[in-house]
Amino acid sequence: LLAQPWCEGTDGPGKGEWLQLDFSAPLEITAIMLANGYQSGDYLFVLNNRVQTASILADDEWIAEWDLLDSRDWQTYSVTGENSQGVVANSLKLVIEETIDGWEFDDTCIAEVQVWGKPVP
Repeated sequence: LLAQPWCEGTDGPGKGEWLQLDFSAPLEITAIMLANGYQSGDYLFVLNNRVQTASILADDEWIAEWDLLDSRDWQTYSVTGENSQGVVANSLKLVIEETIDGWEFDDTCIAEVQVWGKPVP
């Protein structure tokens, strides 16, 4: 995992803030893996906010709402579009909808995001 997570950094828990990944070419997205929170140890994990619910958008089109666990384990969301195939997109956005409060800091963090899929010819 990354030594430094992405943290939204606004006043409050960051509801409505987002993390966007832009791809160099269209990608058929089949899964998203996420390590929730500040993952540099149990103590920092509970001190900071974690994502409870996120909206998933592909090319700014809403495709799903993802309810995440309050866990340091990797979490996977299977992306299914029409005909049970992945969703083709040039970008993926995760929007913070609800958070799990940290014990001390009001920053919502995501340690790492992986996007699984295949290039579109």
